[in-house]
Amino acid sequence: MPTGAIERTVAFCTDHARLVIVAALATTTAACIYATQHFAITTDVTQLIAAEDSAWFKNQLAYQAEFPAQAEWPSHKIMVVLDGPTPELADQAADQRIALP
Repeated sequence: MPTGAIERTVAFCTDHARLVIVAALATTTAACIYATQHFAITTDVTQLIAAEDSAWFKNQLAYQAEFPAQAEWPSHKIMVVLDGPTPELADQAADQRIALP
């Protein structure tokens, strides 16, 4: 009967609370060590998918060869969309250039 097993588990945990806490900390520590040593992620799109032979990857390489200035990543160009209550105010805001470091 499941309720008997649950009751025994709860009784064991309350009777041996310190042992249960130590076991939980040891399990958590082991899991954290395992995760740091075995899990990794890369944000490099070219390494996420092995697609050297795919058509889209060849198209991307051809595009980068044709437009090398746009292929730089990270691009140091920032596009901003300005909107204002009137076109004149938006133009005035666009004319005010702020030099960024």
